[in-house]
Amino acid sequence: MGLKRTDEFRKDAVRIALTSGLTRKQVADDLGVGMSTLNKWITDHPLPGSACLHAREGKSTGSYFLLGGCVVS
Repeated sequence: MGLKRTDEFRKDAVRIALTSGLTRKQVADDLGVGMSTLNKWITDHPLPGSACLHAREGKSTGSYFLLGGCVVS
């Protein structure tokens, strides 16, 4: 089983993934976590004030776009 990450680490990972301009793959690799783990954290810990509970990364290009405050593919 992998490392148990703190709630603070998870929230920071979500903030970085949604605001840094990096792809989720880059963020996951940089933080040493799997893509599915990072995606689960994003679902479990949406950014405060965010209208979107489910941000989705584009599958074909690995990029995402900001649309009305929501990250969508």
